[in-house]
Amino acid sequence: MIYADFECMLQKIQTCQPSDEAPYTNTYQKHVSNNFVYHVKYSNENYKPPVEYSGEDAPKVFYQKLKEEALHIAEEYYDKVVPMIPLTEQEKIEFKTQNNCHICERSLNVLPPLLVQKLVTKKNKSNITQL
Repeated sequence: MIYADFECMLQKIQTCQPSDEAPYTNTYQKHVSNNFVYHVKYSNENYKPPVEYSGEDAPKVFYQKLKEEALHIAEEYYDKVVPMIPLTEQEKIEFKTQNNCHICERSLNVLPPLLVQKLVTKKNKSNITQL
């Protein structure tokens, strides 16, 4: 989980005079980002101290820092191949005898409706091209 916060200042801007002939929005100020802080946290353990930055280019630096964090997380956690702990004999038996998915409880002997629909559509298309 990444928690982030941006701080902005309101900067006055020049506006034009309202017109009765056309709709308008009277814009008189804009948000200018000037600093941020973010903190990467995993379930119950902190990944590292908060990262803080102040400067006119805060949005650009924020994007670059988050991109670096994402690449680091991918390399350190998602791209690492971790061998599976071998199943016990009891787990092997349970695996081979399961009839239902342990998540959605749908039968493992019946195809999911979306897959059936895709297969039927693909079959119909191939029948049409053969004609």
